[in-house]
Amino acid sequence: MLCDCHPKRRQPEWKHLPDPTPDNHVETRFEPDGTGTKMTMRMTLPDSDTRAAMLASGMEHGMEDSYARLETMI
Repeated sequence: MLCDCHPKRRQPEWKHLPDPTPDNHVETRFEPDGTGTKMTMRMTLPDSDTRAAMLASGMEHGMEDSYARLETMI
């Protein structure tokens, strides 16, 4: 679900995920970049231990795969 709070910023709301996720805040920005669009995501976590645990899960690889697929569609 996306909040249309700002035309260049989307805030996803994660609900009903199969596994619990740590407390976090994700901000996604879309900005013009030449003839395309630059997407920037920033995730804020409560502490470095939480960050280490999320990275240890391999989540960044799955996210990168998703972004690569998205890039082929847009």
